Amino acid sequence: MAVTTGPSRRIVEIVFAAALIAVAGAVFVLSADYPAESAAFPRVLAALLALCAVIVTVRQLRHGTEAGGQPFFAHLPRFLLAVVILVAYVAAIGVAGYLLPSFALAVGLPFVLGYRRLALTVPLALGTLAAIVLIFNVVLERPLPPDVLMHLWETVR
Repeated sequence: MAVTTGPSRRIVEIVFAAALIAVAGAVFVLSADYPAESAAFPRVLAALLALCAVIVTVRQLRHGTEAGGQPFFAHLPRFLLAVVILVAYVAAIGVAGYLLPSFALAVGLPFVLGYRRLALTVPLALGTLAAIVLIFNVVLERPLPPDVLMHLWETVR
C-alpha cells in the first residue's frame, strides 16, 4: 500500500541532496579548525558527499515532470518504526557503548521490518562488528569508546 498524498520520491531526493550539501559545507567549514594534516580527510569526504549530492540533484532535475512518479513512502508505519529504532540506537550508544546497540540494531531492525533469516543476519552482524573493531583498534590504532562488554571483560580477567 503506497502513500500517494506524501511527497514524491523526486522531491524528497532533491531536498535530501540539498541537506547533504549543507552538511558537507558545515563539515568543510568546521574542519578548518583542525591542523592541515587532520583536516584533509574530513574535507575530502565532505567534497565527495557534496559531489554525490549534486549528481543526485542533476539526475532528478533532468527527469522533467513527475508523471507516474513513485511515492516516497511505500509503507509509512514501517518507516516510522525504523526512525524510532534508529533514535533508540543513538540513545543506547550513550548508555551501553557501541557494540551491543550495534549488534541489536543489525539483527533487530531487519527482523522487525520483516526479514526473518537470523541464520544470515546474526553472522553478518558479528562479522561486521569484528571487522570494525579490528579496523579501529589494529589498523587505525584508535580504540572504540568504552563499552559495557569491555567492562565485563575487565572484571573477568
